[in-house]
Amino acid sequence: MAGPSRQPHFMGVDVGLKGDGSAVAIGHLELRPEGGSIVVLDLIDQIKAGEGKYKGHERLEFDDVADWVKGYAEKFYVAEGMFDQWAGIPFEQALVKRGVRGMTSRHLTQQLSSEIFKTFKDMMWDRRLALYDWPIADGQAHCDYILELLELQEERVSKHITKVEAPQIDGKHDDRSDALVRMVWLATQRMTQSKYCAKGGKGRSAAKVVGRSVSNFKRLRQTGSHESRQVSAQKRNRSGQWRQSRR
Repeated sequence: MAGPSRQPHFMGVDVGLKGDGSAVAIGHLELRPEGGSIVVLDLIDQIKAGEGKYKGHERLEFDDVADWVKGYAEKFYVAEGMFDQWAGIPFEQALVKRGVRGMTSRHLTQQLSSEIFKTFKDMMWDRRLALYDWPIADGQAHCDYILELLELQEERVSKHITKVEAPQIDGKHDDRSDALVRMVWLATQRMTQSKYCAKGGKGRSAAKVVGRSVSNFKRLRQTGSHESRQVSAQKRNRSGQWRQSRR
């Protein structure tokens, strides 16, 4: 997949070296015929120790992830990218050594993380996201990253701050979700700047937002991170799983 040629793109990265995977999400802004702009997801991908090319590895190294990110940075014109402070300066330096610039670490406080997920939800309800649901494996209802999004759970930390993460169950992850919401947040920071916005075209453009992917995300009102799945810290059970609050 590829976005408009030389159109500025945004990249969200979640770095995981052991246990969790490393994920990237790349997207761009497109103007809508009716006005305003949307965020279009061009690509979302993941690598993980013990799987695929890294099947014989117990853990990934910064160099493995940096080389992988560089490969995508060469295919897309990435204007800005972000990853959390856990990877920090060493990962940023590894990218710069490979000629990948514009990627910075951010200290993701609870408040900022909450804002990032809220921005994603607001964009989703406003139908200002163009996502894809592909490839869908046999026996699955949706592609892997959509399934991951639908399993996210939300804990209310305070009146204005929530924490969104994967269920506390073995085998559940939120790497691709974190990469995606970071990309969307970065893009929304540039929505008012015309130089970052491409005109809607054919294919997965502003006019194509109303499709299977958007209708799938309406299900988040009953699953995923909707209020009906919010839980309080006091309701965590002994196994570490969250008891879901239901209306």
